[in-house]
Amino acid sequence: MGCNDQALGHSYTGTGILGLGFGNFSIVEKLGSKFSFCIGRIREHGSTHNLILGDGANIQGNPTMISISRGHYMFQLESILVGEKITLDYPLQVYLDTGSTISHLSEGLYKDIVDKVKNIIGVEPLRGESLPQKSLLCYAIDASKIPEDIDIGFIFEGGAELSVDVRSLFILLKQGTLCLAIDENPEEDDEIIIGAAALQGYNIGYDIKAKMVYLQKQNCNM
Repeated sequence: MGCNDQALGHSYTGTGILGLGFGNFSIVEKLGSKFSFCIGRIREHGSTHNLILGDGANIQGNPTMISISRGHYMFQLESILVGEKITLDYPLQVYLDTGSTISHLSEGLYKDIVDKVKNIIGVEPLRGESLPQKSLLCYAIDASKIPEDIDIGFIFEGGAELSVDVRSLFILLKQGTLCLAIDENPEEDDEIIIGAAALQGYNIGYDIKAKMVYLQKQNCNM
């Protein structure tokens, strides 16, 4: 741990960065190889979050196996839910990354989710000069006009599911404009990342020695 007064490449709004990867200098390993975190609503004032390091971590919910590669925790994505369950031709290795707000998916996964989103919303996306962020799919629509139960999610090895609702699937860039909190990777072999927006309302507990992670939908105020 140390103090930094210069950082390039990102505009952080917090007071620092805590790495929870696994390796020789890992704080997770020093404190017992377990940790959990619960992310509340990241854009709602007064919402709470929690992080528990060590044996007091909240380890409960539906389990999935992980592998560890270069200190990163890799999840095996087997299916996605877009109104119906679509089993992937072959499982994909993905990261859960709280350092990224949005998710970054391969072309096929992105297209399946976008097709479902377009059916749900039923209006044309913003284009050209009216687009607030060129790489994202954005709509001039209020969140209250979108059904709360949108039936979109990610299903990992063993059946553990990470489902998203309207507040997890979209980010509000300005009043009346919602953008899909998912982007398409430019290359098929790029890393697949599920970002913090999709993790809202879930407790995620890591048991590194057992190489298991537990997902449970939960009110993070608890």
